[in-house]
Amino acid sequence: MRRAFLVTSVVLVLLPVLAAVAVEIVARVSPMPSLQRFADVSQMVTDRDKHLLRAYLTRDQKWRLPVTTSEMPKSYLDLLVGYEDRKFWTHHGVDVAALFRAFLQMLSSAKVVSGGSTLTMQVARLLNPAPRDLKAKILQIIAARQLERKFSKDKILAIYLTLAPFGGNIEGVRAASMMYFGKEPKQLTLSEAALLIALPQAPEARRPDLWPKKTFAARKRVIDRAVRAGVLTSESATSLNNQPMNAVRRPMMVSAPHLADFVRRRQPNSPIIQTTIDGELQASIENLVGGAVQVEKTRVSVAVIVVRNSDFSVLGYLSGPNFFSETKAGQVDLVTAVRSPGSALKPFIYGLAFEKLIVHPMTTTLDAPVRFGNYAPKNFGQDYQGEVTVRDALIRSINTTAVSILARIGPERFISRLRSVGADLRIDDVDRDAGLSVALGGCGISLADLARLYGGLASGGVRNLRFTAQHRTTPALPLLTPEASWAVTDILADAIPPVGFSYRQSLAGGRRFGYKTGTSYSFRDAWAVGYDREVTVAVWVGRPDGASNPGGVGRETAAPILFQIFDLIPPPWEDVAGMPPGDSVLARRDQLPERLIRFNSDAPYSSETALRLAFPPDGAKIEAGNAADAPAITLQALGGRPPYFWYVNKSPVLTESGSINPRWQPSEKGQYHLKVLDQNGVSVAADVWIE
Repeated sequence: MRRAFLVTSVVLVLLPVLAAVAVEIVARVSPMPSLQRFADVSQMVTDRDKHLLRAYLTRDQKWRLPVTTSEMPKSYLDLLVGYEDRKFWTHHGVDVAALFRAFLQMLSSAKVVSGGSTLTMQVARLLNPAPRDLKAKILQIIAARQLERKFSKDKILAIYLTLAPFGGNIEGVRAASMMYFGKEPKQLTLSEAALLIALPQAPEARRPDLWPKKTFAARKRVIDRAVRAGVLTSESATSLNNQPMNAVRRPMMVSAPHLADFVRRRQPNSPIIQTTIDGELQASIENLVGGAVQVEKTRVSVAVIVVRNSDFSVLGYLSGPNFFSETKAGQVDLVTAVRSPGSALKPFIYGLAFEKLIVHPMTTTLDAPVRFGNYAPKNFGQDYQGEVTVRDALIRSINTTAVSILARIGPERFISRLRSVGADLRIDDVDRDAGLSVALGGCGISLADLARLYGGLASGGVRNLRFTAQHRTTPALPLLTPEASWAVTDILADAIPPVGFSYRQSLAGGRRFGYKTGTSYSFRDAWAVGYDREVTVAVWVGRPDGASNPGGVGRETAAPILFQIFDLIPPPWEDVAGMPPGDSVLARRDQLPERLIRFNSDAPYSSETALRLAFPPDGAKIEAGNAADAPAITLQALGGRPPYFWYVNKSPVLTESGSINPRWQPSEKGQYHLKVLDQNGVSVAADVWIE
């Protein structure tokens, strides 16, 4: 009897040792567990501080968000280790004593009493799910040793935190925290942490959205065991057990979804895409706009973009208040949609006129009915102000003055200037000459491009928008001279605030920024764009389907939202206009040169001789021989008001400005579209064939 007892004791002592040796040998020669499931995580788009904006389902349709131990509260990790694996930080993947105890309990009870699995063994099971039988347990033990030999404890915990199941298609503590509590794991309370620690043991049976009583009981077991492990005091446990559960199944958070989709298309293989979005500002804009357009049946939507002027980083991007709304066509990206800008392009007309000293801000002009051929623009209110300064004409957005000045500049030259900095200005009919109606919205442009143009006024040049942290700043393309930009800004900074707002009350500390509104034909589009030294904010209000929105005037619908957004942004140290650059004539308020004292709106179209293209005539077929050595063709125009500006297939002919008879060298055979433009903006065109 005594001998049998001794033999049994020796066997019981040696068995774990022999088993450990065998496991170690097999672990060293076996291939490592596959980390494919750990690598197949939800693609995430974050703000500039790495806070989640939007996540996407994995290939197996799971919400599986990566997370590290540094992104978790210490209290969560302490509770987890105290509940699941007290020796986690000291064992080497397998708790031999716990396994042996579980084995003996199973022999004596003929059933599984305790599992004996460590967190590392659970990670092995999560990486390679298998039925819970003896074979699977042995394989998990081997895999646990391999994981411990290759990875740090923090890395092993990170795998567990990413793959642990939490019910339904939720995997990983970050996804669970976002979808059950609407917050990042770092913000979890002790009570919330205890609940999430309880779920992976039986994720479907303890789902808080389906079985709240079972979840409550499971949370209590975690808290009570934490007391026994010395992680919590009895007093803390009592308090935590009395706290209600606030866990409900929420949709995965979606912020700046259109921008997220855009950057994801550009970086389809990046697991985490860090954008330039200011997360707090984005959330505030979404709350603000959501309250501004709560009535679903109106079909009215809002788009907003906020750009930092120093590098054109996008800080805020909203393309509608509800991404999932069919009524408001929520999935249409209204920031990039091309719409009629109304009067929103007028500042650039004035800027170009200032640059060329066609007018001065203090130049006097007559606001009265005007006609240019068949085009007779009228003011928005159908009234006329008589004599006004150019400065007041821009502040009041007087149509007749803007069109008259554009007629002097020439619409083709104006559009070419905007396009030269990358603005995608659209004309309805690509074969139609751009006319004077472009001053009042007779073209199309996106909110993003409009923000870029106004950002160019603030920063001295137009850049491409930056959406991600990896996207480098592009060189600035000059839009206007510094003097012209200053003059426009100085005027727009004195624009009258919308009703109910004032700079002193609405804009903290008396903040001063320039802004302009626009309203397209039949109230289809309402715009407001503003900028100061640091940011440019652009707002569009309208219906995504392009239908009329009666009463949708830029000053009354878009401008109030613009002013409220500026309230969300800390003001800059410097005034928006600042001091005029150098000794600029545009800064003078008196003693103007005689030619700038008064602007005559009749002058542009007073020529008696009509502009015509003398050579080559429309429809001409020109025998040029071999294009490589063919002689250049002399272009000739008559009439109009020189100097002339020539274009071939919408590209300017590289010749001396104002040349009467420039020479053009065709690059190859085929059809060409020629156009000549005089100083008045009048143009004629011809289609010719080079054979």
